[in-house]
Amino acid sequence: MSVYLAELKKLGFVGVQNSPTVVVIDGHFRQHLEETGMGYHWEVEMIQIAHWHGLITIAYVFSSYDAIQMAKDGADIVVAHAGLTNSVSMEAKTSRSLEDCVGFVQRICDAACSVNPKILVLCHGGPIVRPSDAQYVLSRTKGVHGFFGESSMERLPVEMAIQENANAAEFKRLRE
Repeated sequence: MSVYLAELKKLGFVGVQNSPTVVVIDGHFRQHLEETGMGYHWEVEMIQIAHWHGLITIAYVFSSYDAIQMAKDGADIVVAHAGLTNSVSMEAKTSRSLEDCVGFVQRICDAACSVNPKILVLCHGGPIVRPSDAQYVLSRTKGVHGFFGESSMERLPVEMAIQENANAAEFKRLRE
């Protein structure tokens, strides 16, 4: 990993993120990944090595424990991952409510900041989809610095455009 990250830096990359991440996997499958050496600890180690190489480090975390691990190992930014980002066509049954995200994000922020008071904390995922959702969480938490877009910026706009185009009145009026 050290050689790989050094090469990325040499190529001009300035930062890394642990994505895709096993952090969103729980239960029996996650246990199997951890037991076979493909677990979250490798992501933590990657963040540590990247920090050592002077790269900006962004870490997805799913719990206070994850936040503490990543903060101890040099994460510059911790992203409180609230789960699969909901969309107009799909609402994950396992998704937290927006109200539940407030406490979830605050606990992660508090944990990360207990290790490194200067760490940046962002919220992401689950029902935090639109600017108004992010504002809801940000206005009810303390010390959270912003929103990490990802799916809200790339996947959801494409889904909406496809759905809008596929439902267009012109297509519905087509006849043989």
